Amino acid sequence: MFKSSIIPIAAAVAGALLIAGCSARLDPAQEGTPISFSAESLLLRDDATKADIKEGTSFDVGDAFSVFGMRTSDSGSTQTLIFGDTGEETGATVTMTASSWTYQPIRSWQWASTTDYYDFIAVYPTGQSARMAISGDLAVSTNFDLSSDNFDLMAATYRRKGSVQSPCAVVNMQFSHLTSAVRVVVINNSESSSVSVDNVAYKNLMVYGDAKSTMDTQGNEVESWINLERNTTTVRSTDYTGSVAAGDSLECDYDFMIPQSLDQAVGSGTDETKMPRLLLTYTPDGGVQTTAGICLKNITDQDNTAITSWEMGTKYTYYISMRLDGGLLVSIVTTAWNDVEAETPGLLIP
Repeated sequence: MFKSSIIPIAAAVAGALLIAGCSARLDPAQEGTPISFSAESLLLRDDATKADIKEGTSFDVGDAFSVFGMRTSDSGSTQTLIFGDTGEETGATVTMTASSWTYQPIRSWQWASTTDYYDFIAVYPTGQSARMAISGDLAVSTNFDLSSDNFDLMAATYRRKGSVQSPCAVVNMQFSHLTSAVRVVVINNSESSSVSVDNVAYKNLMVYGDAKSTMDTQGNEVESWINLERNTTTVRSTDYTGSVAAGDSLECDYDFMIPQSLDQAVGSGTDETKMPRLLLTYTPDGGVQTTAGICLKNITDQDNTAITSWEMGTKYTYYISMRLDGGLLVSIVTTAWNDVEAETPGLLIP
């Protein structure tokens, strides 16, 4: 009896000490354990004019993301914004220095009960997102417009419960990619003729939308795209100069795309000419400039299965083999950002 009566008392004391050990007012001038962050991800560099891929698992000094945070207390009845409150709807900027991630002004943990919890949402790059003015759980939206935006959009969510062993530990944000990355590689397989690749572009795509980041009731990450618009505008148009000699190739830059269906026509119906298309404009040596419109839904993977959508966090490389006397052979490589590439058998475009 004596042993069983002392266990809950000891547990209660330990819990009280744990909460008191990192309890603080939100005023950063007060003493308390500051809320601090770390971050890691497979990362692509933000560049508005050239989408250079940057493989790796860490960020660089000077990189920054926006963070939003909410504390839920009183058994779920009270919600208080910690990051992203009025006047800070675009979040607080967290920047990587040589030694740590920093932001100003510093906020501190304020635990009142083991039933309290904090929700955090982070978006990379900084300055692109805003807290959604909706009631209930924390949610963040990021507008993405193919006519102006071409950067690696990433997000991360994290729930810290007051019942964990170290409630004041560093919050590690694990970012994931919200876009698809698409590129074209043109290979000149002619025996002797060179060819000029003049332009690569796309049309009939989902060109506008908002990436929404939030969490479900259990604190699991929920990423989705809302307010999507598909139209016939030609986007991601890139001009190239110079010729590609026989046996050589041209490797285009990655473009970041809104994840989307590739077998859906603009408006409605099943007209393939209104479905997402890759436009390749080229001029054979001594020939006439030609634009090939490649219906993307017809390109298959290594299992001969049609790639009918671009998914979040997946890279797609379309290999176009130019046989100037026999048409264009198009194949595709699809990989996750950190997986091994796998080629496809190809599709001949006459």
